[in-house]
This record gives sequence, structure tokens and C-alpha cells, in this order.
Amino acid sequence: MKPSKVELIYYSPTGTSKKVLEGVAKGLGVRGVEQIDLTPFEAATNSHSVPAARVEVKVPGNKPYKERNPIPIARAPDTTAETCTLCGACAEVCPTKAVTVTDRVETVKESCSACSACVKACPTGARVWTNEGVKRSAVWLAANCSVLREPEFFV
Repeated sequence: MKPSKVELIYYSPTGTSKKVLEGVAKGLGVRGVEQIDLTPFEAATNSHSVPAARVEVKVPGNKPYKERNPIPIARAPDTTAETCTLCGACAEVCPTKAVTVTDRVETVKESCSACSACVKACPTGARVWTNEGVKRSAVWLAANCSVLREPEFFV
């Protein structure tokens, strides 16, 4: 059974999730594609994504679903001063504007969404992750998600 229409609902400040979902829809051969971008306008970066549509999504049930006591995890990539040229590429692509560049690069860790856009954009490789949890996740992802797989459709 081939679907005739799909709705792509995503939060994609760097545009990556949007591209993945568009690829899945294309792989399925779907002609009717409706997109709902949940990315807040201020989080969308000019170089990676389009302005977000204002869409209200309603999820049935009681809110909050589960009482939580979140543990704040302040983490962000660090900058290696020896290799940083202060070009500002990291600050330009940061969707949360957590990175500022003056005579050095500063990051507000509490504002960082850990999207790694700044790490990818750094031309000298000066933006790096030193957080052990992030480094473990990167090793796991490289080991388990490096092979390109074709989209699968389950009915």
C-alpha cells in the first residue's frame, strides 16, 4: 500500500530534520506532502532553514503527562583558542544565539540546544565537544548509524 499523502511535522533549527523527512517522503514516492514546521522563528538560522510557520499542535491527554523534576544539563561545545580565528561562523549559525564572538568565543551553556551547528560550521575545527556524555553518544552513533539505509514503510 502506497500512501497518497503525508504530513511532515518537525522541529529543525539547522534544517537537518526537515531534509531527512523530505527524503523519506521522496523515497516513498508520495506526491501529496504537507509540511508543519514547529521551529520557532527566532531559532531558525538564515543559512539552514526557512522561517517557521506558526502552528498549534494539540496532543490529547492530561498535562503534564508525568510529573518531572528535570535535572538541568548545561553543556556546550568548547573553543580551542589556539586554532580559533574569531571568524564568527559559529555565532552566525547558532539557532539559540548562545555563541558570541568578541576577542574570544563565549557560549551561554544554559542556552545551548546541543545541535552542533557551530561545530559543523567552524572552518578550523576549533569548536569541539569535550562533554563525556556527548562524546560517548558520538561514538555510538558512528558505530550504529553510519550506514545509509533506504526508507522503510510499514503498514
